[in-house]
Amino acid sequence: MPEQMRKRRVGHRALQIGFAVGCLGYGLYIADFRSPRITPFGLALDAFPLLFQLSKASLVRAYALWFGVFLLTQGVMAPILLGDIANLHHHLPNLTRIVDAKVTEVLGSSGEQIVTTDELGFRASPHVNYRQGVDLRIFAIGGSTTEEFNIGDEETWTHRVQTVLSSELSRHVEVINAGTSGAMSQQHIATLKYIESLHPNIVLFLLGANDWIYDIQREFGSDEPRPRMHFADTPLGRLTRTYYYRIFGPREGTTVRSDSIPRGGSLRREQTISWLPDKASDRYFANLTRIGSICRDTNLTCVFITQPNAYQPDAPEALKDRFWMTPRGASYSLTFESLVHIARVYNRALADFAAKNGFALCDLATKIDATRENLTDEFHFTFKGSERVAQAVTECLRPLVVKNSSSQAR
Repeated sequence: MPEQMRKRRVGHRALQIGFAVGCLGYGLYIADFRSPRITPFGLALDAFPLLFQLSKASLVRAYALWFGVFLLTQGVMAPILLGDIANLHHHLPNLTRIVDAKVTEVLGSSGEQIVTTDELGFRASPHVNYRQGVDLRIFAIGGSTTEEFNIGDEETWTHRVQTVLSSELSRHVEVINAGTSGAMSQQHIATLKYIESLHPNIVLFLLGANDWIYDIQREFGSDEPRPRMHFADTPLGRLTRTYYYRIFGPREGTTVRSDSIPRGGSLRREQTISWLPDKASDRYFANLTRIGSICRDTNLTCVFITQPNAYQPDAPEALKDRFWMTPRGASYSLTFESLVHIARVYNRALADFAAKNGFALCDLATKIDATRENLTDEFHFTFKGSERVAQAVTECLRPLVVKNSSSQAR
């Protein structure tokens, strides 16, 4: 009997140590070594269960294992525990980025550009007090064509709209840029829910391009590695990241430089594919429906903006040579005819959705010509293009701003 008990104890300890090793292994699997600040903390947490197996106190070892169970559970169940928050991505707060002059030259300007984020990671100038409302607060949600990551703070189309509306209305108007490069409709849902408590009056959605690129890649594949969850994406990781950047994160004046210019020529890839879908994806429609439901439930004035693009039959060859998202991260390219068709399908889907559900539509895609003066590649605006976007969006907003002001007065 003593020998059997001893074997059971040895087997039990082996299972405990094996579980603790597995917990550390899982921590290594979800570690993102491109994040040298957050990753070490996550690995330290995942090492605790194994480290405390060295303790002579059985209670300490048991609690360490239960902590390991918690770490594994909150990681594996992150999508369920976080819900839409799992798709919330925005920029580092209080960051100043200097865009190199050679980049801004491509965009039709000169000199370095200063790009800043506020304490929430949004682009807003002047400073916004999110704890209280103002006469008119507009949020712009979208991808890189909203963010305008290479255009200085006061040259973005969002800031230009703010300046014009403030002057015309003689009121305090804020247009807050919540755009994030690469964001799709599911990320826009998360951002919309995040800003609900920040006293928005009007929300603009410039979307479509990243969604149709994603749907192309889902249909035909991508050479880019499939995105997977890292520690920073888990509930504990998000909590850690939030408090880390509050305590140790960038302060005003922290700067990084940006000198990246995407290489064009993706239409010249050897493998080309023709794809002419009849409609936008069900995923895209479902996300639009969720956005619309949130807008109605919160009594927000939501404006949907179609995506300007150079996928136009009259696009000049010099502009087509600069394409790099046909799609990005792939060894193949869709034919130009396919890209023209898909852009029309997704923009039409957005316009039809807005009309069917009674939302305001700003058909920006029909207002921005496919020229080198307006676009640096298939999607991104030059300084002149951004100015024209601001003019078109302002025209779309004028009747809505008057309506919003009247409802507030009542």
